[in-house]
Amino acid sequence: MNEQMIVANLLNDTKQIQFLNVDSAWFESSVMSLIVQAVINLNGEIQSTADISEQIKEDSNKDISQEELETLKNTKEYEKYSFSAMVPHLHKNYVQKQLNYYMAKYQQEGRKKYLNVVNSLTEEMNDISVSADDGLLSSSIDEFEKELYSEKSTSLKTFHEVNMMIGGGFRPGQLITIGARSGVGKTLVSLNFMMDMLERDNSLRADFFSLEMNKLEIVDRIISRKESINSLKMVDYTNLSHEEKGKSLAGYKDLMNNYDIGLFGEEYSTLGMIKRKIKERAVQGKYIAFIDYVGLVNVEGVNAGGEGGERIAINIITRELKLLASELKIPIFLLSQLNRGLEYRQDKTPGLQDLKASGSLEQDSSMVFFISKDSEEDNLAYLDVAKNRVGRRGRLKFYMNPSFMEFKPYQT
Repeated sequence: MNEQMIVANLLNDTKQIQFLNVDSAWFESSVMSLIVQAVINLNGEIQSTADISEQIKEDSNKDISQEELETLKNTKEYEKYSFSAMVPHLHKNYVQKQLNYYMAKYQQEGRKKYLNVVNSLTEEMNDISVSADDGLLSSSIDEFEKELYSEKSTSLKTFHEVNMMIGGGFRPGQLITIGARSGVGKTLVSLNFMMDMLERDNSLRADFFSLEMNKLEIVDRIISRKESINSLKMVDYTNLSHEEKGKSLAGYKDLMNNYDIGLFGEEYSTLGMIKRKIKERAVQGKYIAFIDYVGLVNVEGVNAGGEGGERIAINIITRELKLLASELKIPIFLLSQLNRGLEYRQDKTPGLQDLKASGSLEQDSSMVFFISKDSEEDNLAYLDVAKNRVGRRGRLKFYMNPSFMEFKPYQT
């Protein structure tokens, strides 16, 4: 981040400081920090750069001449670096560095005071708005009119029943959580969502990150669904008949040639690796990513096994993925296990309170889906829309057959 250009922009309109919450500590350059602090102390009421030079001398006994300030103020193309627009980015970078430092201290020493600081900084990070809007209707009329009369939907379509529930489809910038108890079918459901969306629009690009399987194990499940081959037989290819092997190979080639799918196995185990790959592959409005599942994603510098470590890790994961979805204008699907306590309740309907380890899964998600099975009918499953910022909540019935990786609306 070019701090000199940002401060040059400030020097050309020092009254910006009056409407912003700014801390000079957010600047890495000590010189830029001194200039910003002087402008803050003067509340932006400056007749000339001589006022700033004198204030710096008073604040720190340091000398930054009026000539040096004038040179900075006259930097070419300073207009491209709006001080007010860059403040949230400076704040975010500063808090992230503080967060990394105190997380490392907590991991090394395990002292509760560091955990408290981490929690406080995490909340501060969540409150930072990077893309501040001026709030005026006049600044958005062109965008509104363009969207209003566009014949091209920005929603990514899936099962009709789900579309009707969620307002027409999944939308850019959404973080969608899919939760279930272990063994219920999170992977099955997410692979069906992915393939259903691709089959409706094969111009989409899709990535599936599994921290439990390798690439071929993921492929096996997709081919089982696609070619109606029993998934148990795919565990060992010698179980397959000659005809089934032919269908499997044809199915693989069809996936390879006609769909833009990336399948990433256990080697993509850290949040940083997953984010880098998503940034590399994402196409605005034409991309979906699935991560299976949040409890297995490692966060660099965080020991999830320590006291409070899992909660800290999940807080960071959901926050970073939500920001990434917003930045790239893509939906990201995050799978999660539910707390074991659900199994011991009389009413086994999953609720938001069953999300594991962290309230941030609920807080950061635009939608939360829960999967559960009917206790009496083998192939009847429920998809509960427990949270939905843009549509209705409710329960949908689905037919689920793990043997053939099937998941489709239930027909009565």
